[in-house]
Order: sequence, then C-alpha cells, then structure tokens
Amino acid sequence: MKKLLLSFGVFVLLAGAGSLALPYVLPSGPRTPVIVEPPDYPPEGIRDAPTTEKSRIAVRLEMPLDALAAAANKNAPDQISGAEQKDFHSRLKNTTIQWLMQPGDISLQNTGQNLAFSLPIRGVARVNGELDAMILRLPIQGDADLGGRVVGTVAPQITTDWVIEPNLQPELILSHADLTLGTIGSISATGMIQDLANPIIKKEAANVGPSIMAGLNLQKNLQRFWDEAHRGEQVSTDPPAWFAFDPSNVSMGPIDYSRPGSLSVTMGMEADSYVSAVPVNLSYPETLPPLDLQLTDPVNDIRVPVIVNIEELNKKLSPRSFSQSFGVAGKATIERPEIRVGRKGFLLFGVSVDADTGKFGRGFTGRIWVEVRPEFDFETQTIRLTDVGLTEKTRQALPRPAVSMIENLVVKSIEKELQADLNRYLPELEKEIQKYLDTASIPEDIEIAIPEPNVQIREFYTVTRTAGNSLPSPGIVVVIGARGDITVKMKTLTP
Repeated sequence: MKKLLLSFGVFVLLAGAGSLALPYVLPSGPRTPVIVEPPDYPPEGIRDAPTTEKSRIAVRLEMPLDALAAAANKNAPDQISGAEQKDFHSRLKNTTIQWLMQPGDISLQNTGQNLAFSLPIRGVARVNGELDAMILRLPIQGDADLGGRVVGTVAPQITTDWVIEPNLQPELILSHADLTLGTIGSISATGMIQDLANPIIKKEAANVGPSIMAGLNLQKNLQRFWDEAHRGEQVSTDPPAWFAFDPSNVSMGPIDYSRPGSLSVTMGMEADSYVSAVPVNLSYPETLPPLDLQLTDPVNDIRVPVIVNIEELNKKLSPRSFSQSFGVAGKATIERPEIRVGRKGFLLFGVSVDADTGKFGRGFTGRIWVEVRPEFDFETQTIRLTDVGLTEKTRQALPRPAVSMIENLVVKSIEKELQADLNRYLPELEKEIQKYLDTASIPEDIEIAIPEPNVQIREFYTVTRTAGNSLPSPGIVVVIGARGDITVKMKTLTP
C-alpha cells in the first residue's frame, strides 16, 4: 500500500514538468529566483471527513465429512435400548422382548442432496415369556446376539435462532438375531426385532439427531470469528486516528452438498468500517445475533478506507528529485515536491525548479504552485490529472509569456498524456493480504484461502479532516475494495 501511495505522489510530481517551459520564454540575463507562496486559503476536501463504509464479508465454511463424523461420534449415545411385549410365536404367551445395542463409529457420505449415514451396532436381545405346553405354561427365557447397522439420511437445516434441525430418517437393518428358546429350539428373530425396534429408533430420532449433527453447531464455531471481527486499532498518532471494523449481523446461504467429501455453507457479515479521532471501544452482543437466512449465498464486498496523511506523504516525497534535459544543452532539476489539499477536489502541487538553458537564455530558479484535479476511472483503475492550472499567486509572479506558454502548451499536454494505471500496483496489495494470512495467528485447525482477492480501488477523495471530530488535518482517502472468494476449512469442529 505504501508503494501505491508513494507512486501516486511521484505521479503528481511529474505534473511539475510544465515548469520546464520557463527557460524558453524568460529573457536572458542574471537569474532572479521566483519564490511563490502557496495559496493562503484553508484546505477544503470534497468531504469534511472520511465516511463510514458498508462492507459485506462472505466466508464459505467448508466442513469435511470426517470432521463432522468425529464430532458426531463424540456426542452419539452410548447405547440404544428398548422393550416391547409381543407374542411372536404360536407357542409363546406373555412375551417380553428387551434389547440393548451399542453403536460404533458413524460414517457420512455426501449424496449431492443430503448426507447418508451408517452406524454399525452390536448388542443383545433377551426374550422372557411363557411356553404353552397345552396343560400348563412354563416360564422360558432366551438371549440372542444382535448385529447390523442403523442407516439413513440427514438433511440438516438451521433456524433463525441457530437451532439445528437434522431431519434424520433412520432405519435399523439387522444382519442376524437368532434366539434359542428351550424345546422350541433356535428361531430367527431378525425381522421381529427389526420391526419392533425401528418405530422406537425413529421416535428417538428427534433426540439422537442433534447429536449426529453436533459438528454443524455453527453458532459455537462462528463465535470466535464474530469476536475477532470486531476490531478497533490505532492507525495514526499525528493526528490521532483509530480504525474500526464493526459487524452488525450474520446471514447464511443454503447448505451446499456439491463438493464430495465435505459439507459447506456460505456465511455473511455486514459491517461498518470507519475512522475515528478518539479511541474506539466497540460494544457488541456476547452471543451471535439472530441468523438471517437467505435463498442465495452472501457475496463479498469489502470496503476499507485507507487514510493518506498529507504530511506523511510529503515526508516521503520531499527527498525525491529528478532531472531532465531539454533543447540543445538545457537541463532542469525538479526537487522538494510538496502536495496540499486545495479546494473542491483540487490538489495543490508545489515544486522547486532549477533550470539552466546552457548558452542560450538565463534559465530559471524558483518555486511555483500548480492546481490539479485527480480524476479516477474506477472501471479501468487509472488516474489522470484534469483542470491543471497555475495558482493565482504563481500567475502573478511569473512573466506573462511564461504563463501563456505553460497554460497553452504544457498544461494541455499534462491533461492529455499524463495518466497512471494503478492495476500495476494492485498485485502488491494482494501480496500484502497473502503475507498477512501467512503470518497471522490463525488456529492450526483452520485453513484460510483467498485464491483471487480481486482487490480494486473503489473510491478516491480528499478530506478536510482525516478523522471525525478532529482538528483540520487534510488528507486523501483511498477506499480499497475486495470481492474475491474466502474459504475457511475447519479441520476440527466444536460440538
């Protein structure tokens, strides 16, 4: 960013090349320095102070299915049990069947429309009843080992108050359940237990479902992002200024099943970004606000105002100078550049010139001031200088031929030819973003990727004060925008 701003200053510096016409029009003789003072009117920016920018941050949260499954396994019930009274054989009466099943690790698969799950189970079933021996009834008891799976689909939805509705559709499929019952012998109870257990399992789905989708607890997993997003940091000491980034709401697009091996959803935050003359103490809800559900994915439109302090810019520009040859043996040195905020969008440009015509004429030594209006083309990301003209004091101090030459030839040439393509500097901004991601204290269980930040300059204007409620401290505001996709891959999920 510093390189971009410094380059802009050098770009404005080149506008002073108009002074090279002076040696051609001044009469010969000893040099007399012409020192022109800057205009004495107070600076007046296009705006009084930087305005609050509205930003929309959209982050695609990618949750690997193995991370979701790991969170589900931590919260899955230790056992599934039930009991039913049913006579399932003609010689059995008053039969009670009890079963106890222990689930294994759940596995998830993305079907493209929902998640399919499979949960292996093993357990035991116990049958108690009476054997009808015609004359009398004898008590009977038998046990059976159970094995199989609970399979089904889950299509989670999240409500505005962050409640997870898993929409779980489970079904028990037993691979074996053989009972040995005294004189009756060994019988298969697979279908019977399966039929008896499934209604209970489906009834319990409302209780078990949230456990299976525990990893989709977006409210808990997003809380740290919400806390980190509220920032208030000092960005300048002279004049004092603080930058604030203050999110106000959270939105969510539809759950995306298009990527095999993961479940993803795009979350959005709307935030104000602004500059303050006093320390920023952001107060925000400790818990996330109600979720704004949207039919389409939120999109990125980040706008951050960057304040260019004129005094700081001039410190960097002042040591710079350049020389240029002209005519047969002429040479001019331009140095001590200075930029000031003028009025109604104009910038004032002051420069010291020492021009030597060689054998012809007496050259020129002095300091002049020029007014220029920077005009930014947001579509092409180029800036050019328009309405270039000498200040009134400069016009009065220079000989009339010099004024006429500059206004009729050089000024028009500057307006027509002098442009700067800021696209060449935007990769520097993208590198700074990537550098921040590489050095930031990002938790190890999170991966952040911004493949194409799509950084652009969205606005460019002068201000009378670089921060609200401060004393006049003129400056330039460059609003940097980004619309690239941001993906956050969460390797582990907090249930």
